[in-house]
Amino acid sequence: MLLDELDRRGFKHVVLESRGKHGDRYDLDLVNHLRGARRLSPDLRIEHIRGCDEPLLWIPDAVCGAVAAYRTADQSYWNALSKKATLIKS
Repeated sequence: MLLDELDRRGFKHVVLESRGKHGDRYDLDLVNHLRGARRLSPDLRIEHIRGCDEPLLWIPDAVCGAVAAYRTADQSYWNALSKKATLIKS
């Protein structure tokens, strides 16, 4: 869902936190499958980087925590982010 949304919004380069050799391979296989099914543009590229090599990779974790808190009762974290982020419900 994330890659589909980023692709529809015109992103061409997505950096993901590496999940190790097997996890990264799974991601690449999924992207290739989605491309083959014409659900992702062939222009969208993903890159894996180790968390310790890219300090900004903490941001998705923080946003995920804010959404989890929002869904379980504490809306304060999401409220702080909501002017800069869009929550897409599946």
